[in-house]
Amino acid sequence: MIARISTKNGFYNSIVFAIYYKGWSSKVLIFNEDYTALKFVKIWIPKRNIYIYNADEEGWISKGKIEGYEWVLKNISKKFFQTKINVSAIFDKCKTLQATVKDYEWFDIKNESDVKGLMYASVDFHDSYVKKIYKDGAKQYIHFDTTWGCEILFELDGNIETNLFEDYGHIVIDNVFFDIIDSTVFFENDLIYWVDDDSIKSISKIRESQAHYFCAKNVKWKLIISDPKIWGEMKS
Repeated sequence: MIARISTKNGFYNSIVFAIYYKGWSSKVLIFNEDYTALKFVKIWIPKRNIYIYNADEEGWISKGKIEGYEWVLKNISKKFFQTKINVSAIFDKCKTLQATVKDYEWFDIKNESDVKGLMYASVDFHDSYVKKIYKDGAKQYIHFDTTWGCEILFELDGNIETNLFEDYGHIVIDNVFFDIIDSTVFFENDLIYWVDDDSIKSISKIRESQAHYFCAKNVKWKLIISDPKIWGEMKS
């Protein structure tokens, strides 16, 4: 996994070496900003600073509420409610792995792992809305604002279809509130589909339900970190 970490000076990217799941207090093990130390950082509290955009879990295992690279988890223990890490045993390997990370402005959607990264970053587009839709030549752009401290901009190219409209998920039309509760992305007929209903996994189901969607032959997305909410009152 790879995450983009928001800082006062912008952001940096770090491999996620482990995740400790604890609701709003969930943590990730990542590098600090200058890559000189490893640290556990809360994802949500006091505000969201961690945006996982690459969900590749090759070499990962689970150990209770902690998931991560097997060689990392072997060196993590909990004692007296404190998480202890044998940093010296893993630091060099962490640095080597971190050196493989490249900074991208746009992320392609080519497989299920790419989809999972998008959904991590956007939190499945729950409580999001369409901020803007526009064209540039043959390409179409759909810009979502989310509830989760980031915006997602899609670039669509080839065989484009959509029935989304600006402010979808944000306004009431004829006493109907078109809200985005959760979404899904699937592949069919050499096209990539985004749908505002996570129970829909096929073109036929889109037509039956009259769901809102877009599709295209090629889909890219950009992560735009915005102003995160304060989550301190939502501790669990």
